[in-house]
Amino acid sequence: MSPSMTRLAEIIHRDLKNRLDNDNTVSVEPFNHVTILMYYQKSLDEKKNHKRKLLEFHTDNVYSTNGLFVNNKNSQKEKTVTAILTLGNERVLKFQKQLLVDNDETGKQIWEGCGGEDSFCSYFRLSNGSLFVLHPNDEIPKIRKELDSEKMDCTKSRFRHGGIDAFKARNKLSVALVFRNVTTVLTLHRETGKLPISLLCDSAESTKNELLRKKLRRFRRKRLRQADLKLKDLWRSVCTHDFDLPLGEP
Repeated sequence: MSPSMTRLAEIIHRDLKNRLDNDNTVSVEPFNHVTILMYYQKSLDEKKNHKRKLLEFHTDNVYSTNGLFVNNKNSQKEKTVTAILTLGNERVLKFQKQLLVDNDETGKQIWEGCGGEDSFCSYFRLSNGSLFVLHPNDEIPKIRKELDSEKMDCTKSRFRHGGIDAFKARNKLSVALVFRNVTTVLTLHRETGKLPISLLCDSAESTKNELLRKKLRRFRRKRLRQADLKLKDLWRSVCTHDFDLPLGEP
């Protein structure tokens, strides 16, 4: 993380530490990773956008059906929170409740959404400057007697989040700064975000050069320039609308 992003992570960590100090089910540790997600309309086809999701329902971490954290399938540290700071246009984050049920055809247990695959039980409006915190307990498969009816008091449940619908206007942009605690830290190239060649291959110099040439051949400079200009235009629109900044050169 950059110095300014590190400072922001420290401020969020300090606030969450105070808020969750008495919660012994979660570990609030200094964040060591941030992901920047940009939500915007990627297609000019209005019919496709109507059905498109900017973010599907999912869980951040993987657990067994017995509620055990699967270490080799997770990059995030167990029992840690995810903090999401939103910039730009508002987006709606939905929560979906799933039940662990028996599949009559396979005889195995599967997760099934209450009310269907696209159903949701709650939602949050993530507006500019809002901070959303995902508690790890939401994703752990377990019996939730405080939420379930007597009929389902022996059925395990979990909550997925996502279901973000596409924006109706093409000039909308919502940015998420997602802070986490990860177990592994790697050195990446500052400009490309890729692993350096030296980490991909430590053999002969010729092999390194060949890898580099292959990477350069796959580099789609024109499309990347177009995408970069589109994001700059969207960000300028957001700055003008939400931050009341003058519309100038990016």
